[in-house]
Amino acid sequence: LSRDGPAPVNADRSLLHTLASSDPNQTVRRLAILCLKNGSPNRDTIVILEGIAGDDEQPRELREAARRIAALLTKKSRQR
Repeated sequence: LSRDGPAPVNADRSLLHTLASSDPNQTVRRLAILCLKNGSPNRDTIVILEGIAGDDEQPRELREAARRIAALLTKKSRQR
């Protein structure tokens, strides 16, 4: 989704949350996580990503992507 602004991501945030946390396809989940990076740094998104990052039952690549994007969104939220 757009890197130019958060509006497209924010419009589909609920769907992206669902895909990131529960889609059976790991690639879909990872792409949803990467899309969330371009949205606003909402606390609910950060909490979902931190939960995925801390879940040892998730694949390593998915946990790392979630950890990286959660940290980026946390940093963005502090700059506001």
